[in-house]
Amino acid sequence: MVEISHAQPLEYRHIPVNHTHLPIIGATLFGIGLVTLVTVLGYQVWNLYHPGDRNRTYAKHTADIVRLSAVLGGLVFVLGGELLFWVSGQLRSYQLVQPNKPLCTLDVYTPADRLPRLVYSIVDEKGRELVEVFPVKKAKMKVMGEMIEWPVWLSKLGLGRHFKLTKVEFIRPNFVADSADTFSTPIHLGSMPLFQRLSHIPKGLSFANTRTFETPLLTADSNFSYRVFIRGDKLVLE
Repeated sequence: MVEISHAQPLEYRHIPVNHTHLPIIGATLFGIGLVTLVTVLGYQVWNLYHPGDRNRTYAKHTADIVRLSAVLGGLVFVLGGELLFWVSGQLRSYQLVQPNKPLCTLDVYTPADRLPRLVYSIVDEKGRELVEVFPVKKAKMKVMGEMIEWPVWLSKLGLGRHFKLTKVEFIRPNFVADSADTFSTPIHLGSMPLFQRLSHIPKGLSFANTRTFETPLLTADSNFSYRVFIRGDKLVLE
């Protein structure tokens, strides 16, 4: 469900950025796994030159079981760390949903003797404003987005509801169904692989909820400025 309301233009825009503890946890897991694998390798090299020491310490089959368990455990930690690095990298394209904080802004303005422009802007983790500009050529349009909602027990890791706009779809005034008069362009890398993979996991097995949003049709003939919010289960433009 989508709501649109009108407000005064915003002079200063502050968009909440995405902060999670996933990189720290990923680095810790990766480090533990790497140290474990190196230790097992060192133990193997030691045994090549001191075969008698191993026989006095462990029975052969016990040493093999311990070594295999350590290798498997080390691989699990390394892969787990890599997975957290990847998830953290994907979430950098999203904005963390916070009450009464705009996620991004959408503006349409018409320069003198030029086509109207749709301007999409966010603020990145370093406080820099990132801007994308799209010519709209008197088309109606709607903006689409996606949200990943993590369970509450992961909130301590900085995970919550993460949202990003994914694309803007333009529809020319003479649009008819199934014609080529509708086209879309991705916003800020478009839909992310993390969202796509989570959305294909059956609900009973997934530990994160995924949702998509879209605005009603907007007209680009006149100038406007909207701030984008997620409030409850609604995408709100003000």
